[in-house]
Amino acid sequence: MHQVHRDAVTQLPDGIQSIGSSKDCGCHGMFKPNRILSFQGHPEFDEPIMTAILKGRYSIGFFSEEQYRDGMNRVALPHAGPVLATRICQFFLAAQ
Repeated sequence: MHQVHRDAVTQLPDGIQSIGSSKDCGCHGMFKPNRILSFQGHPEFDEPIMTAILKGRYSIGFFSEEQYRDGMNRVALPHAGPVLATRICQFFLAAQ
């Protein structure tokens, strides 16, 4: 999943499960059955959107050159956005 953020969840509230982590972020999402589904990343971002975001933010100094190059090297890699979109729909439909 694509992500562009500087915020991080450092401690989960009681009763909330982490649904993903990486070396850079200990919590990429939170889940509580039938109640909460949250993501740090953006399952709706595809390669063209992410490329535009990276270029725009790099041009205003938001990213270092190293961060920009790292992002651009990974922007076309396969990601789980479509799978997550399906799971998000299932989550909301089950809550009805």
